[in-house]
Amino acid sequence: MKVIRTLPFYKGVTNGLRSPTRSTGILTYTVGQIVEADGIDLNPERDCGQGINFCRSIAEALKYGPKVVALTIPSTETIVDTGGKLRAKKVFVQEIINLSGADLSGANLFRANLSRADLSGANLSRADLSGANLSGADLSGANLSRADLSRADLSGANLSRANLSGVLHDATTIGFRA
Repeated sequence: MKVIRTLPFYKGVTNGLRSPTRSTGILTYTVGQIVEADGIDLNPERDCGQGINFCRSIAEALKYGPKVVALTIPSTETIVDTGGKLRAKKVFVQEIINLSGADLSGANLFRANLSRADLSGANLSRADLSGANLSGADLSGANLSRADLSRADLSGANLSRANLSGVLHDATTIGFRA
């Protein structure tokens, strides 16, 4: 199979490796497999049109799901660039990205669904996690210094050994202990 480039693109998926937003015909992203949508919306003005939507970075992909898979696009496929995201009809799933120890410093993860994500040892310093769902996430040993956790759901999150210096939070942050 020919691919457009050797560097992968990224897709945020559920903990079960499924599409995070489709209500019917949910696609599963299995490593080593080609995933194909029913069709593709070629209009770049539509941010979330028909097809497989994906991102340029791991941080962008995390906005859509607590797990991230690396994708390459077959050279015969059209890629629609909507400015924020990209879209294709067919993708090849290379691997599941290990987020443990990932460098996500300064990432915009506003209102991201990171429920049960393994972010142990990750660098999330200065990250915007405001309104994020971090319930049940493993943040042990993570660097959260100066991160914005206001309105984040941290219920059941593992914060052992996490660096919480200078964290922004509010009284509604569930389970937060400064």
